[in-house]
Amino acid sequence: MKGFNLSLKYYLAGTVLLIGVGLVVGYTFLAGSFFREGIDTYIVSQMDGVAKNYRQQPALFEQSPLDDLFYVSSDWQALPGEFQRSFSAKDIESNRLYKHKIVSEERASRRILFLLKATNGDQLPVYVGKSMKPSEVPQIGRQKAGRSFTFLHVTGGVILVGLIVVLFLLLKSLGRPIERLGQWARSVSPETVKEPLPDFRYRELNQLATLIQQGLQQTHATLEREQQFLNYASHELRTPISVMRNNIELLYRMDNERSEAETRVLNRLYRAGLTMTDLIDTLLWLSREEVEAIPVAKVHLDNEVMEAVNSLRYLTEGKPVTLHVDTEPFVGRWAKVPCQIVLTNMVRNAFQHSWEGGVTIRQTQAMVEIRNRLVEAEDGREPAELGFGLGLFLIEKLCRQFGWGLQTTMVDGEHVTRVDFESSALKESEWPNSSSEDTA
Repeated sequence: MKGFNLSLKYYLAGTVLLIGVGLVVGYTFLAGSFFREGIDTYIVSQMDGVAKNYRQQPALFEQSPLDDLFYVSSDWQALPGEFQRSFSAKDIESNRLYKHKIVSEERASRRILFLLKATNGDQLPVYVGKSMKPSEVPQIGRQKAGRSFTFLHVTGGVILVGLIVVLFLLLKSLGRPIERLGQWARSVSPETVKEPLPDFRYRELNQLATLIQQGLQQTHATLEREQQFLNYASHELRTPISVMRNNIELLYRMDNERSEAETRVLNRLYRAGLTMTDLIDTLLWLSREEVEAIPVAKVHLDNEVMEAVNSLRYLTEGKPVTLHVDTEPFVGRWAKVPCQIVLTNMVRNAFQHSWEGGVTIRQTQAMVEIRNRLVEAEDGREPAELGFGLGLFLIEKLCRQFGWGLQTTMVDGEHVTRVDFESSALKESEWPNSSSEDTA
């Protein structure tokens, strides 16, 4: 069920308890019904015996009627009036006991009427009636019936209490291994994932723990391979990239007389080298999981913003892009390298995806905002550098790890990225509207 965490232990307890209560209550009512059916069967047997005796010696019953016990006659009209008023002769079926309760405010007038239409083959039916008042029930009968119902209820209660106790012990026996399995799964680390499994008592739980351990081992092995690949690839690529950049710089110094086309190609190679260097740094940071050991130092935020802008200004060359930068002196204590990477990627993304219009960079105390209008490049226009889509992902990761506030929105067709290095939450009201901006 979505949005509702159902406990397996309590679900099992509720199900078993519901079934148990249903069985106890059902059998209690069933036993009470059987008790009443037994009484009715006893009365029917008596009335059927009276009917048989009446068929054998009807004259004897006419001379000595059983007025205090039964009313017997083969003529419906001969029965007392209360039977004729309470029952309909045409609706009475043969050999079936009928009961009718007469309710009255006076206790002496209350009674239960029993009627049986006894038939035997082709012989005439015999009507047997009995009228019983509550006071006519023998004291010993009432006591026995009361004891029977008391025993029935007490037995049902004892069974229910016993069921609850057994259920509690069962849940305790099942719950402890399940809780130990959960604690073990939460405590597994890369250092302990290969240790022998503890015994969780039940075969199914041990099998589940084995599957969890195998999955964690496979995941850990995959992460190790990816980490090794990133480390090896990043460090191995640094050497050829450094050689390429150094040789490009030598070409700049060796020959000052080159055509404009050669200069564009050389500039493009140099920018590609810078991009590849940034890409390697980004991959290395993306592969890091532990950031607690990074030292905190004083950071002149306005200087870092200007340094990122100046180092990446080449990305706007050849584009009709107007750059506006507004900063103010501010010193904070943060992890310096991650802060530089966030600023560099923010500026890079803005310059890379801006083809015309303006790019506005504003720094107010510990907050930095960059606005740029997104316009698709025209057909045939080549990008100014070899871009990559890891910038925003790296910004989000670093801000999340260091508790910095990040907000990316679209406002009037402009892409707005905001970072607050002293707060994990950003509000629109925290960004003052500046009417003047300095052109860099």
